[in-house]
Amino acid sequence: MLKLPQHSGEKPKTSPDQPHDQLDQNPPAEIYAKLKEQAFALPQVERRPSELSVPGAEALWLSEENAHHRQAAFMFGGEFAHIHPPYDGSMHMTLPEEDVRKLLDKGWGEVHPNVIRGQSPRQTVLCLRPAGRGGAGRDRAEASRPPISSPSTNRIAGGKPVFSWKGERGCL
Repeated sequence: MLKLPQHSGEKPKTSPDQPHDQLDQNPPAEIYAKLKEQAFALPQVERRPSELSVPGAEALWLSEENAHHRQAAFMFGGEFAHIHPPYDGSMHMTLPEEDVRKLLDKGWGEVHPNVIRGQSPRQTVLCLRPAGRGGAGRDRAEASRPPISSPSTNRIAGGKPVFSWKGERGCL
């Protein structure tokens, strides 16, 4: 289960439809770079252009041997998450249903519009990225943490250990 603090301050604005973007409170370049560095350093994750998102979005893929063919865990092929380009800085991903509920309850994300239309797995969420400028009680360290947890990803991918991070991380 994700361990998330309650989001403080105003929630970032997002677009109501495609492309589903975070419109304000976007992270600065150094925070965005740190997020990508940490996310793509995860073991067994392949870095690829997103098959689903806007040009410039980069996807996190699990290789075929690690994907376990659990369709609800993936948005397309082995793509289970993608990071939007720097002008946005947010991230779409699939999470176990109990983690989706916690993410939404704590104010760190929102359901993708395609879920509402029945076009995406119901675990697909937008993980909001704080600006990391100290506003609304959020700091630079929180803003650079990847919104991926080893236990959550293990559960959605089918139970086989995939990532070896210690502890839980949320969409911070």
